[in-house]
Amino acid sequence: MRLKLQPRVYVGKDVSYNTADWNKKSTSRVGQKRIKYGHMKILFIIGIIVITGISYLVYTQVGETEIFLLPKGYQGAVYIIYNQKNGQLVKYDNGSRLYEVPPEGIIRSQFGPNDGWSSFLKCYYVESDGKRRSEIPFETENKNRKNDTLQACCLSAGTSFKNGGKPVVYSMFYIGTKQAIDSASIKEEKREISKYAE
Repeated sequence: MRLKLQPRVYVGKDVSYNTADWNKKSTSRVGQKRIKYGHMKILFIIGIIVITGISYLVYTQVGETEIFLLPKGYQGAVYIIYNQKNGQLVKYDNGSRLYEVPPEGIIRSQFGPNDGWSSFLKCYYVESDGKRRSEIPFETENKNRKNDTLQACCLSAGTSFKNGGKPVVYSMFYIGTKQAIDSASIKEEKREISKYAE
């Protein structure tokens, strides 16, 4: 059997209150505290998101866009070896780094490494008259490569070491159909890129 408590009225020299009224006030105070705490929690989360976003924008380095001009019909690996004093001169095309790929596919460039986030590289075959053909699409996912389509893919970067421990910084990617890229990747596993550097 549950007892039902009746509200009591207390009367004192300076205080007069009903217990039922007191309970309502205390309950509403708890509710107000919960609401204030909930608002503070939301503001804290928003603050963390804003600070994270600002930090990302300030500290994330932005790389330069890149354009590669390839000999007509070239398929296989393309290497860029950076910081080569006697390499290809630094060239820009509308704000993008411009690389001219030689017939063997190895670019020795005076550019330094292109660190940071940037849009995907752009590749073009160059006709005998020097004009560019349409852009070769860049495939970001290895699994999405197509058997019958010419594409650029599989961008990577690394460091090789010459005799004496001098680091050779490079990046590379492939041009071709899926079959041509698979064949080239097997061949490239054995290549020592440092021997092509200065």
